[in-house]
Amino acid sequence: MKMKKMLAAGLAGVMAVSILGGCGSSTQTTGTQTAADSSAQTDNIGGESSGKTVIKFWGHQNEAWQIAYEDMIAKFEEAYPEYDVQSEYYPYNDFQTKIQTSLMAKGDGADVYAMWGGWALDFGSTGALAEVPEDMTKNLEDDFYQPAVAAYEYGGKYYGVPMEYNLEYGGMLVNKKLFDEAGCTYPITWEELEKVSDQVSKSNGNVMEMREFDFVSGDSLPYQWLGMILSSGGQYLNEDGTVDFNTDIAVSTMEQLRSYVVDRKWTNLDSLTQGTSAYRLLYEGKSFMHPVGCWSVSNGEAAYGLKYGEDYDYVALPSYSTKTAFAAETGWGLAVPEASKQKEGAWKFVEFFTAPENLINFNMACAQIPPRKSMLGNETYLKSMPYAECLLEILDKGQWIGPYNTETFKGEINSMFVTLCSTNEYASVEEALSKLTDTINQTKIN
Repeated sequence: MKMKKMLAAGLAGVMAVSILGGCGSSTQTTGTQTAADSSAQTDNIGGESSGKTVIKFWGHQNEAWQIAYEDMIAKFEEAYPEYDVQSEYYPYNDFQTKIQTSLMAKGDGADVYAMWGGWALDFGSTGALAEVPEDMTKNLEDDFYQPAVAAYEYGGKYYGVPMEYNLEYGGMLVNKKLFDEAGCTYPITWEELEKVSDQVSKSNGNVMEMREFDFVSGDSLPYQWLGMILSSGGQYLNEDGTVDFNTDIAVSTMEQLRSYVVDRKWTNLDSLTQGTSAYRLLYEGKSFMHPVGCWSVSNGEAAYGLKYGEDYDYVALPSYSTKTAFAAETGWGLAVPEASKQKEGAWKFVEFFTAPENLINFNMACAQIPPRKSMLGNETYLKSMPYAECLLEILDKGQWIGPYNTETFKGEINSMFVTLCSTNEYASVEEALSKLTDTINQTKIN
């Protein structure tokens, strides 16, 4: 029996809303079909199967995403019956290494990879990935948002096509019950956010009894800071892709964030030092607001039995300044290895997958932000994900985070912030940001 039929049966009862989201480092769930299981169910890999051309597809294990992938595969095979797409899914923590190993083997892998944008940076200059065909390149340049596609570009050529606009800025979860009990309304401006945060946050020594604007987490802190720099009219990226945090705006905004933790005690460092999940704390009634991508919305109902609109909401994040500007990293996309023996079919699959009328269904199933400008305003999408509207309104205000492994990039910012808030290692914020600039620039890719 073909693997995809086995997988569909195994996942029949699983909810079709993603709880992983766009973030490459977020906690993911494990699919019911392992890579070992899938390889046992595929046949004639890399050649002909029942007279059809086989295309091998690899993705990472996540229930909702696997269902959405399999639905897309079924639609593609219906439109192109000459192809047989055989899929395998691997644990997220092993997936990058699996892709890297197969690319080095030149032929012992998939024909199409679901690839995180940050990984593509490592492969673009090696010749391991096939260049996106010319007709598809025009679409990338004309219709895809720059932050969504930037990591797939190298030397003026593209080596992948985005499936999403990965966004961890612009919206926030709010605990509606806590706001109602406190008699507060959701903040519209940064001044209102500060006022309500000062009013309701509670701490007992080092123990946080109630977090207010809980911006300290692996993704939220870096993107909040970069957004504050950019919305204040500053810039942290140089033309050559290096960073410069030795600016007055970078220093003043970092001082502000430090004061929110150390002096005003809106939140603490637990999410960075103890691995506490900030958005889960909100669902547990331990914080009022948490800036995070809209992928997190489904968790309230799926994991905590809460009701959206009654227990919690997702609303626009107030801008730190009058200007809206933010940074975003390139999220999940599709790439074809140069060594693939089925390039024509592989690119046909990628083109079909990322066509607006098909991709919008995948984005809805996985709670993703569409990466194409022509997909905005889709009524079905807005009805399915009304909470995403506040993000769709600002997509053109984003810039790519830069040519870095984003896990390293964000990790360095978070590590610096913990040290800045909890020790006397740095004589000043200026010293901390000077060292951060040097450290991050040493990790620049290409």
